[in-house]
Amino acid sequence: LPHQYIKNLRDALAANPDSLQLRENLIQYLSDNENYAKALAEAEKVLSNDSNNLRFWRIKAQLHFAVKDTSK
Repeated sequence: LPHQYIKNLRDALAANPDSLQLRENLIQYLSDNENYAKALAEAEKVLSNDSNNLRFWRIKAQLHFAVKDTSK
């Protein structure tokens, strides 16, 4: 059922593209499954629209830390 969960998240995001909670849930799911590149891309989507969103800067930093890339 993980495949169904991510499909549901993506469908919900398609219907509500500005939902930060849905985006964060997707990032968390991707991160939990060690898909850091996709998780980072999702965080970047938020930051490209709102560069002052400190929560997503923190999430991005945590993702970089998870892959041992602290130079960014």
